[in-house]
Amino acid sequence: MQAINQTESSRPELVLTDLCMPYMTGLESRESIAQILSELRILIFTEFGDMRCEKNACAAAADGFVEKGEMPEGLMEEVCRLFPRVCGEMEKLLVQNLT
Repeated sequence: MQAINQTESSRPELVLTDLCMPYMTGLESRESIAQILSELRILIFTEFGDMRCEKNACAAAADGFVEKGEMPEGLMEEVCRLFPRVCGEMEKLLVQNLT
């Protein structure tokens, strides 16, 4: 519940939530957060890599799904998919720093 309150006060563009949490699942928290900030993007991650989890995440209208075993690459791929402008700017900065 604290995360939902923090989301409401800070109004981020992206929330990363675990599928399995002690008091509320990532799917339940996504539903609560979406009622507050419908434009917010939500990525759900889990260490349970079965298709059932991915289908459930998509059914709950999560914007993306990443298995913990795919971190950090899978997370970056999903962030770039959701925010291509940000990834383009990051690439420019990396190139500038390398030259």
